[in-house]
Amino acid sequence: MVKFSRKGFKPYRRYFHDRSSADTDAAEFNKKLFREGSEGVHIGPRERRELQNLLLILKDRGLTINQAAEFIEKNTRKRSSLTWKDAVFSLLEARERQGVSERTSQNLTSRLKNFAEHSGIKLIDDVGAQDLQEYIYRPCSVRNQINDYAAFSNLFNFLLKRGQIEQSPLARVERPRDTAKKRPAIMKADDAAVFMERIAKHRDGLFVPYFALSLFAGLRPSEIADLDREDIRQKTIRVDGGKMKGRARRNVPLLPNLAKWLNSFSGSLCPHRLDSPVFVEARRLCPVTWKEDVCRHSFISYRMAIVEDERQVSREAGNSPDMIYAAYFELVSSAEAKAYFAISP
Repeated sequence: MVKFSRKGFKPYRRYFHDRSSADTDAAEFNKKLFREGSEGVHIGPRERRELQNLLLILKDRGLTINQAAEFIEKNTRKRSSLTWKDAVFSLLEARERQGVSERTSQNLTSRLKNFAEHSGIKLIDDVGAQDLQEYIYRPCSVRNQINDYAAFSNLFNFLLKRGQIEQSPLARVERPRDTAKKRPAIMKADDAAVFMERIAKHRDGLFVPYFALSLFAGLRPSEIADLDREDIRQKTIRVDGGKMKGRARRNVPLLPNLAKWLNSFSGSLCPHRLDSPVFVEARRLCPVTWKEDVCRHSFISYRMAIVEDERQVSREAGNSPDMIYAAYFELVSSAEAKAYFAISP
């Protein structure tokens, strides 16, 4: 007897007189599996006939199986009176208590409000996968699609955890992906030197520790915000990750030029909220157009040119070796890297 089972399908059970007959049946089974997939093998004749009849009915009405399933799901489950507006308000209120930045809050508000106005949907229960799919993949940039998806994910995961919905309609929507390879924006050594010189003169060097840690240790903004002077040791900086997880917990080398900057300018490592106007004012001192994560990208690029080992740099930066190699390998020369890490007060 040969038995094969797969969760959600009827068991495949056959009896044979000898091994040869079983091998022949297995060969036929594998051919069918290759041609029709596991669903074709495990769906029996009766279910096939029912499925064929269903497809004919849906075809006459111009519908797909997914659309029919969504209609059934919407109209057979217990309805909730939770409005889209109230759900978004609860999310924003919770995120505000968690201390998210004003910029993040405004971004969530704008994206979720725009969807409601575009779709005309009032109740959370009226939102289907098809509504989200059509809105996310409307004509716009991939980055905008990714950010819209993230906003919806934020909302529906929040409602799931609170037990206000049984399942997320976003689960059936494919996540947008930006497949275009972009060169990370970095500062040239000369530009970084000018920037640090201006920062040192601005507000009595108030922001020197923050931007020195960004440029010469590659720390993320949230990591610097959580950092204390006690975390800076003789040769390393202990990073517990800020808002990140996993690899973000690490020891980062305290390079000689960074040590000089930190010793020359005392005070708080992150003197103001990251979204405050004074931080915006400080970033404007950069001699080139400011790009998000430009300091971190610069550190990793120049560090790769010095170390020439993506595994070591990945441990220092809190990323995977594959990502470090793919994004930062040979972006700058070793001569440029030496000039960069020679920038001192």
